[in-house]
Amino acid sequence: MDSELLMIKDKKGIVEPLFGFSVTLTEGEQGAKSVAVSGVRTEDNKHGFDLIKQRNYFVYKDEEYIITKRGRRVVGNLVKIDCTNDHRFFDDLKCRRIYESYKGDFSPFYLLDMVFKGTGYKYILNLSELPETLKYDDFGSDNKLALFQRIIADLGAEFDYAQNTVYIGAKLGTVTDKQFLHQFNISDIGEDLDASKFVTYIKGYGKQKEQKDTSTAKAIPYESKTGKYEINDSDNKPVTKEIGATFSFKFQGTGFSFKTIVHPMGGKWVFNVGGSNKTITTYAKEKEEKVIEVARGMDSKEYTVKATFKKDTDNPNTKKKGTVPFNYLLDGGIITPFRELVGDERYSAVIDYTSPLAEEYGIIEAEPFYSDDITNASDLKEALKKALYDSWDISISLTAQDLEEMNLNDINRLDYAYCLLDPLGVDVLLKVVEKVSYSNPNISPKFTFGTIKKKGTDTIAGLSSSSKAVSKLVDQKTGKIKESALAGTVSFNLAYATGVLAPGKVRIGPETLFEDGYDPKEIAAGAVVLADESNDGMISSEDFIKISKIRVDQTGAEINLNQMVVDITNLDKRLKALESK
Repeated sequence: MDSELLMIKDKKGIVEPLFGFSVTLTEGEQGAKSVAVSGVRTEDNKHGFDLIKQRNYFVYKDEEYIITKRGRRVVGNLVKIDCTNDHRFFDDLKCRRIYESYKGDFSPFYLLDMVFKGTGYKYILNLSELPETLKYDDFGSDNKLALFQRIIADLGAEFDYAQNTVYIGAKLGTVTDKQFLHQFNISDIGEDLDASKFVTYIKGYGKQKEQKDTSTAKAIPYESKTGKYEINDSDNKPVTKEIGATFSFKFQGTGFSFKTIVHPMGGKWVFNVGGSNKTITTYAKEKEEKVIEVARGMDSKEYTVKATFKKDTDNPNTKKKGTVPFNYLLDGGIITPFRELVGDERYSAVIDYTSPLAEEYGIIEAEPFYSDDITNASDLKEALKKALYDSWDISISLTAQDLEEMNLNDINRLDYAYCLLDPLGVDVLLKVVEKVSYSNPNISPKFTFGTIKKKGTDTIAGLSSSSKAVSKLVDQKTGKIKESALAGTVSFNLAYATGVLAPGKVRIGPETLFEDGYDPKEIAAGAVVLADESNDGMISSEDFIKISKIRVDQTGAEINLNQMVVDITNLDKRLKALESK
């Protein structure tokens, strides 16, 4: 049966054709596929028409789409169905769960094996440019679709599928040599800009500290003491040799440390704090002044403490008859309380980041960023730069014409093609993020483009540089190449050109004849030096950094679309504003 014909398949596997139905197939990023079908019940399709029920499947181009939504209405004496339904892949995974929860470092292969087990799907994973391990504290306890999408997001990968095979990699599309040209093979060009998520400031927090308190700046003395104390002849410090001697004090906080002198004849101090005892020894092989942590991590409140001197039975120097242990009780600030960490103190790193675009648009605050893995400021700053959405989304859509004549039939979503859209000033390699095709061969497919990006950063910066370069070469009033630009060498790739002569323009193709000795690929033109983060070019490196922050990222409710955005007129104004800084 022709795969272009819409079929209906029930749960028992019975398949019937749906003659006379029209189909619109929409294919997006991250596996998004849906069919919108429309048709009326006729004698030719009545058997298949009556099978259009919930949980049955539309079959189109060898792929199955589960029916979860259906609309019927009466048109005259006929019954018409209109409905849109998604590929069964998402339903197949969503209907299965992993009940256990797992913690640790895992290979993506291990996780994907777990997800696809028992689903009827197999996968092919290309780990090139992707992480080799993923760390989780709680992977599982969810449906398999949610877990699969979590793996894909954490890998930073793309995925697609054909029938029962899922393909996963850093980049799945093919960079083609195809071209979409304004007034040549495309129409219905559209551009939409969305700056609703644009922000210029973000504050970030690293991993929370395991310790919940910290030492206070001020040490306090003891308040009272009992027993006999004397001055030690060797160092002129107060000591007690009386077992049972005590000292007392109060403090506000979560614990305290105690400064004393440890030595070979040391004993013990037993501190009664909040109804429980904390014991330290002052025995040591070598004599030295030392600060000993006694208690920590208690509830923050006021405590009354009483310390009692006792013999240390583990001290080998005081086990002999006639030997006398002793403890030092120094004067002054010997007790340092601990206090509860508050606010930013609770985190191993806290830092904020302001986009250079704040100079242009002011401070627009994002939601705080939290990480359970980052423990230092430098890593946190890099994470904030990536997390800050100081960009706006622009989508470009168009309808392609004459696909067969222009050799564009094999363009698919995720592929890359050149777009030359003169009215928008776009001349760049773009990614197809959505393709809408029709069962009616007389309706041309519609494409929505995104852009090549590196983790959502410098797309528009590159486009802006190209725009500046074009303005150097082309007279904006006449639209013609400036004579001053024709010095040096300009190379033309004629491999895919088509010879067309139209009013006001000439298209040069491979069959064009030239005079002997004349090679159009060697026309003189000056070298164009573009700026980067370190070197000046047509703009300064400082402005390049600013412009590079105007980036394109992927976003969406369920399916993230990496949509390209180019508003060249407004972009030029923004560039001028940035360059004036």
